[in-house]
Amino acid sequence: MIGLRTLLWVVGLLVCIVLMTCAPSWAQTTPSTPEVTTIRARASAGDAAAQVELGRMYMDGRGVPQDASQGVMWLGKAAEQGHPYAQYILGVLYSQGSSVPKDERKALSWFSKAATQGNVSAQVFLGAIYANGTLGVTKDAITAYVWWSAAAVSATVAKDAELAALVTKQRDTFATTMTAAQIAEANKLAKQWQALFDSRKQQ
Repeated sequence: MIGLRTLLWVVGLLVCIVLMTCAPSWAQTTPSTPEVTTIRARASAGDAAAQVELGRMYMDGRGVPQDASQGVMWLGKAAEQGHPYAQYILGVLYSQGSSVPKDERKALSWFSKAATQGNVSAQVFLGAIYANGTLGVTKDAITAYVWWSAAAVSATVAKDAELAALVTKQRDTFATTMTAAQIAEANKLAKQWQALFDSRKQQ
């Protein structure tokens, strides 16, 4: 069975090929038995971050027997609580049909929820989704441009200058296929979205 870390690496590599950028990876360490007990207790008590960690552990078989169904369950609990990284992971799983039945509608929904919360990987994916018309959506150059603009800002905020530059380059290269009117509209919408996102963060 393919591990979650490996799956995300493969999907991230595909995005690298298409977008010249990579989704951030996570450190893979095997927790000790006491650490597993603590993580499980926190996850059972509703801690979303612990639920993500426990879900990842089950997906990869780190510290616990590999069990994709348990992994998806814990990731789902975190995602339902609004954890953006868990939402992004579920988007990847459903888009690839890995450990869950392939479901483009659910994949798009989870990517959108994560991206709306500022998850840069989900924002990059959404840009590609709308640029290429995958996951059941109609090609939409303006929406693709908006999400890549959001991803560039998110990467800048995260102090990842290299990723910000790569996403910006991809967006600007893609923009050469758009009309001046489309670019103007996309820039206007990108600014509106960013202003709304920033105002929500301050609440």
